[in-house]
Amino acid sequence: MTTREPGGGVLTTIDLGEVGTDETAPPPAPLDIPRLRRVALAVLALVGAFALAGSAPADTTGVHQLWATPLRQGEAWSLSADTAYVTRSDKVSAYNLVTGELRWSVPARTALGGRKPQRVGDLLLVPADPVMISDEEDDGSRSYYETVHTTIALEAATGDERWRVDGATDATETESTTLVADDDEQARTVRLRLIRLADGAVLWSRSTPATVSWTPIRAGGRTVAFGTVTQDGLVDVYDYASGRLRHSMRLPGKSTKQRTNTLLSADGYLVVMRDQMLDTESLVYSAADFRLLWRTSGDAGYVTTCGHLLCSVGPTGIAGHDPLTGRTKWELAGVRDLWPAGPDRIMVSQDERAGGSFLLDPATGARIGAPVPGRVAYPQEAGEVPMFLRGVVDPPGRTAVIAIDPADGAQRMLGAVADVTNDDICRTTSGYLACVRDSTLDITAVG
Repeated sequence: MTTREPGGGVLTTIDLGEVGTDETAPPPAPLDIPRLRRVALAVLALVGAFALAGSAPADTTGVHQLWATPLRQGEAWSLSADTAYVTRSDKVSAYNLVTGELRWSVPARTALGGRKPQRVGDLLLVPADPVMISDEEDDGSRSYYETVHTTIALEAATGDERWRVDGATDATETESTTLVADDDEQARTVRLRLIRLADGAVLWSRSTPATVSWTPIRAGGRTVAFGTVTQDGLVDVYDYASGRLRHSMRLPGKSTKQRTNTLLSADGYLVVMRDQMLDTESLVYSAADFRLLWRTSGDAGYVTTCGHLLCSVGPTGIAGHDPLTGRTKWELAGVRDLWPAGPDRIMVSQDERAGGSFLLDPATGARIGAPVPGRVAYPQEAGEVPMFLRGVVDPPGRTAVIAIDPADGAQRMLGAVADVTNDDICRTTSGYLACVRDSTLDITAVG
């Protein structure tokens, strides 16, 4: 046990053993995009302009570091409202988020990879048996990514194992069941199963064509179907409850190795993103009858939900579209990335030259409040309002933590923490800031 003195105070640092970095921070975009590998959302750089005062307030604001622990490359972590979960190479541990006290630690009895554990209800879903996949591009370059062959369900409160199944899953809080995907050696899904989260029981299982992307389709707040797409453009839609094939179609135009097909689900619509070198288009289908409603032109990028509209997010800007017709309601040039920030609010980031982010009304595209300089600390749960981090002048070597009011975009400086760099990974949850930096996981109270 050691002591440190951030901001003049004495901090107790609890040595919890080697905890690993999580290189796959939660994606900022408000997308339910299982297996989306080509849409990578860049993190904003720290900027030198400050909208608020350049000095950090005293630590009486309640911003103070709680505990810290060493980290190890290739291991993963996630947060819930009161717990930090850590997966080491063959062990899963849970720590009190406030004190760092070890709540439980259990052997996984298999190898664990770099994917973060996922809290769903009273379960902790742990990806296991990682496999590294290498994919050669047409230009001869190679890309690498990790898939997993096993999912382990632990009791979140005790660590007791409830079930384990072959395959990978991405469950949600709103469902009592989840789809599990079995992949081949090229990371193509060849079988999908529906299991019950309570006990892991298989409700149905069916083989699929070699699928490069699949997504659940939701309507009325629940999953009603799921779609799959192959490399050569075959789209199949299945009933979620039974696994029965409901619809099959071939994408228009020729599909080759150079074109990557990715399925996205956007609030009652099925979107197919087709990426071919620098030319990316999206086709928007009705999830009710699978009619092609509209398509983006040029390099409009991907399409996702933004309020009651659909937004196209491309390299030159973001546009809001009527979901049924595709008619453009508003456009903003020079912005990129989009994620929800509470009811009827989205946040977007400006290009690297302009820097900063700002709040939008998705119905009109109108900016709300002043631009927010700094980088985003993404929330653990999609839809929560993110916090922002930016350097302060006095005292030097500190980073301010900024909260945003989604109603009017007002910015409030909560306090300051030790310096955060572009290489650090930070997430927030329920009044806490967790940052992976300098081979250390720091937990800070910011509420």
